[in-house]
Amino acid sequence: MVSCGGDGTLNEVVNGIVNTDLAIAVLPMGTGSDFGKTIGIRNISDFLKAIKSGRTREVDLVAAQFANQSRRYFINILEIGFGAEVMNYVNSHKYLGRGSFKFGAFYMLSKMHPFNLRLIMDGKEYEFPTIEAIFANGRYFGGGMLASPYSEIDDGLLDVHVLKPFSRIRSAMNFRTIYDGSYLNRRICA
Repeated sequence: MVSCGGDGTLNEVVNGIVNTDLAIAVLPMGTGSDFGKTIGIRNISDFLKAIKSGRTREVDLVAAQFANQSRRYFINILEIGFGAEVMNYVNSHKYLGRGSFKFGAFYMLSKMHPFNLRLIMDGKEYEFPTIEAIFANGRYFGGGMLASPYSEIDDGLLDVHVLKPFSRIRSAMNFRTIYDGSYLNRRICA
């Protein structure tokens, strides 16, 4: 099965073939195509080399169970909060190309509000005030932002990053640090 598009298309393909033995080839043609970056397929040339090699790689499949009892699967990143709102903006402004991620982020800064997030992981309950929670299997999101530099897509682990609420000005000042993953070294994660 070839997923020809971006991360949204790939996510739909993943959810469509759960519980099958089909393999997915990723042809990055979308606005962000961030999962392709994680696996080293950034363009059609990389895609053709991967197909020609015939190699496959198993990756972790993550199931997310939501409060309304719906379940979705993902192989890259799930965001709750600010980043999810940015993605809504991006999806309605695709004509801006990759720039839609930056425009969306700065636009959504004016609408950003902290919220309380309750998580149950490994049977233990956590509650955090946050503006954003990132559940990362892959490394990149948002058109090349290095959201989770230490994530491995096949290690059986999910990296969780919960960003502390802070002012819009401080958010804007820290925005560049998410492109290189250095936000993890700052005191903005819970």
